[in-house]
Amino acid sequence: MSQGPPTHSDLGLDYAEPEETQVKRCEELWFDDGNVVLQVGHAQFRVHKSILSRQSTVFRDMFALPQPNDTSDWVDGCPVIIMSGDRAEDWEMVLSTFVYRVTTMSTTSLIVPKVAAMVHLGRKYEFGRLYQEVVDLFIVKFPNYLLAYDNNTENFEIWVIRNIAGILAIAEEAGLWSVLPVVYYMALTCQRFKDDLGIFSPSLNIPAHHLRCLINGRIKLCRAVVEYKFNWAAELWESDGSPPPICTKAESCHKVRSKIVKKAFDQLGYGIRQALGKWTETVDDSHALCEKCRRYGRRQFENGREKIWSQLGFFFFDDDWEDMIDQDTDILPTGWRT
Repeated sequence: MSQGPPTHSDLGLDYAEPEETQVKRCEELWFDDGNVVLQVGHAQFRVHKSILSRQSTVFRDMFALPQPNDTSDWVDGCPVIIMSGDRAEDWEMVLSTFVYRVTTMSTTSLIVPKVAAMVHLGRKYEFGRLYQEVVDLFIVKFPNYLLAYDNNTENFEIWVIRNIAGILAIAEEAGLWSVLPVVYYMALTCQRFKDDLGIFSPSLNIPAHHLRCLINGRIKLCRAVVEYKFNWAAELWESDGSPPPICTKAESCHKVRSKIVKKAFDQLGYGIRQALGKWTETVDDSHALCEKCRRYGRRQFENGREKIWSQLGFFFFDDDWEDMIDQDTDILPTGWRT
């Protein structure tokens, strides 16, 4: 038996009678020449069908259907669509983006609730370009390539930690698993909103499942910093304490090596910024090493840095990361399910 054409309800939207309550028009998004009214809670927006249709396949399909014959509940000659389950402030932010093309994509000026609204409504109503704009931004700002991370000159760790709960919620709703390790790492490198033990302040409202990943990752990153990036300082010396054949300044290099290792351990108590820190940023005393020791040390250091980057996701998610790399996976990390 053949099915009839889709109805408004099939599309998740409906022309319906507004509730008998005080309704407030949003003046900035109430256009006299608009031809449809969206009601979200107690707020109404009068906009243009053409704008919604251009942005959303859901609205495009809805407006292609025959309109109800009963126009008694229309407002100013416009049909009213009840947006059930949505928040008025989300629609105000998204509609402003459509109508005024408000720039939202420079990182440090990003309004996280607005980006969250773009993701939530973008997925729900298939605002393809709007949703993709956020996805592209997150992929650029939280890259999965070390070179792209190095070339990102914006120092916005403080912005990340201030907005960490919102950023994590956006990434989680959008299924942007690939950005989470870099977001976690940036949060760990920032000392603000932490106590002396490096514990995040409750005021950040970080969900428990993300906190478990952060704690798990921090422990493993600390170990990796010593093992991958600074193990060369110990390898330069023979087991009997004698200098290696490549060293040309045995006594001096021994002192410098000890100083470098001590500093690496001391800094681990304040954060793990050095996990992905560059040689010139992390090893201040390298100039005091002999040329051969310095070349060897830097090569091992850079190799260790690349190794840490390649394993960043595994530090936070263990073996689950293998499955999470697939953007379409529905499998949640083990740490999120406990």
